Amino acid sequence: MAKLTVEQALLRAKSQANKGEFDQAKALYESVLAAFPNNKRAKQALANLNTPEPIQTGLKIPPQELINALTALYNQRQFTQAADQAKRLTQEYPNSFVLWNLSGAVNKALGILDKAEQGFRRASEINPKYPDAHNNLGVTLKDQGKLDEAIASYQQALELKPDYAAAYYNMGTALKDQGKLDKAITSYQQALQLKPDYASAYNNMGNALKDQGKLDEAITSYQQALQLKPDYASAYNNMGIALKDQGKLDEAIASYQQALELKPDYASSYNNLGIALKDQGKLDEAIMSYQQALQLKPDYAEAAKNIVKLPIASLSQKALDLVELYLRNIDDMASSTSSLQFLKANYLMHCKNYDSAFIKFCEANIRKYEEVADKLGDLNDKYERSHKRIRKWSPKIQPLAKIRIKKIFILGSSRSGKSSLEQILSKSRKVLPKYEAINLSCLRGLGVDLSNNRETTFKDFFYEEEEILLEKGYKIATSTNPTSLFYLDFIHDCLEDCYFIFLNRNILDVASEVFIKEYNNENYYSYDAVEIMKYLRIYNGVSNVFSTKVPDRSMQVTFDEIRENPSRVVEKISQFMNTNFYIENYENKTAKASGESPFRTHFKNMILGGDGSDITEI
Repeated sequence: MAKLTVEQALLRAKSQANKGEFDQAKALYESVLAAFPNNKRAKQALANLNTPEPIQTGLKIPPQELINALTALYNQRQFTQAADQAKRLTQEYPNSFVLWNLSGAVNKALGILDKAEQGFRRASEINPKYPDAHNNLGVTLKDQGKLDEAIASYQQALELKPDYAAAYYNMGTALKDQGKLDKAITSYQQALQLKPDYASAYNNMGNALKDQGKLDEAITSYQQALQLKPDYASAYNNMGIALKDQGKLDEAIASYQQALELKPDYASSYNNLGIALKDQGKLDEAIMSYQQALQLKPDYAEAAKNIVKLPIASLSQKALDLVELYLRNIDDMASSTSSLQFLKANYLMHCKNYDSAFIKFCEANIRKYEEVADKLGDLNDKYERSHKRIRKWSPKIQPLAKIRIKKIFILGSSRSGKSSLEQILSKSRKVLPKYEAINLSCLRGLGVDLSNNRETTFKDFFYEEEEILLEKGYKIATSTNPTSLFYLDFIHDCLEDCYFIFLNRNILDVASEVFIKEYNNENYYSYDAVEIMKYLRIYNGVSNVFSTKVPDRSMQVTFDEIRENPSRVVEKISQFMNTNFYIENYENKTAKASGESPFRTHFKNMILGGDGSDITEI
């Protein structure tokens, strides 16, 4: 010990243990503890160190220079050469857990996961007390989708090494993939207790919090990751997603741009930037971002989908060419999915080949309906319950309003023109547009009687403090979340100073536009014509009942009014709310580009099979 520092002794002991020289390692750990009885690292290592049964006398042990040479090839990223070397060495020294662990590492780097699993599994069998092999095996199992087995491997690593921060982190990732978000967050927190500068753990914990809808906490977690690692492009990108979900589009765009400054080839950030720009109505800039994403990653399905979801006639020839290239190179297996059928149909629509496009939309909907049909029953029950509840509801008498943010809920089914109206109103400096990014989960589960529930605040709905927004000069917040309609009674009774604007559009235009869109979340009715019509009639019924019960807070606007005379629409809303919006430029390119759906006749003739004469507005 006189010639070695404590740190040097611990490192040499660890090296000896990794080579299977357990007696020498044990002696070094004991000498450290003789001099420093409370050294935690030596205590833990000695507790984990038992001369393993697999290392038997007479077995060949590889020279250290061979291990060093193989490690050097791995560190130099010469993975193919390293894999060949590892194969030869494990045949010559079949009981070296160090070599098997290295074999697993190089094969994982090459993406050969079955051989990687074999290497790590063999290393853990030869030396069951080697925590790194169990952790590495867990990572490989997780990458293969074997999440339960992966978690078991991480747990085994942690039994051997309770202070193994990386194993806690990896277990958190597997738990998140299982949807066990609370457990994942706990695992990340345990990793951070052991390693407070673990930037990746903060980033991934932010992702789990975001998935829970805890956007403020998620953003704080990303910020902590960035404090530790200011050049962390992924954290900026993820923070942008959370900010967008809060409706803070300017801040989201700034975050994506920061990610791209750090990583100019970050295709995902270009795609996300495009989404935020599109939501702001900046279509030309959105197209440029999507194009950049596809140029960087020609097989990027999400970017291709986002391009073709933009309004007809908005795309450049370059954008269409990139989508065509994507479609030409798509894998045969992917071509059978409903998602790709929607993409192809949208591409044909932009090429103005409407007949072929509609046939492709029908194929896509048949496939998608097969995937979601079992969920429609629950969804229809939910809509019917909401309709009955609002019919029985007696509105709460609101107190005299204090100085508060006025809340406008712009209501209508998908494709009814809600976003177009919100874009017009958002041109006023008084208006904070929240888009669909409001929190309705604060209402779910409430009973019909709200008297026993705690007060639901503005921040619960809109994620921001009302007083702070007032200080910033905002007077109005808007939301276009379509699901709001089924909670209107709760929204009215929970929030003061609310106004409800219902959008009317020809039902055939709405239905045919809904039919050609691929939705996620709860829009399962979208893939069947009968279910679409049922949903639209329920939506219309709820709107009419609510408007009758609170006529002083409800008004109707038609889609054609928004498209043809937006200035008049703003005047009507100003009179209705007794508020001047001070909007100078009413032009709304998105609304004007819409008009009658090119698929109205297709939908009526090919789907409804009738003249649709009884169908008017919704």
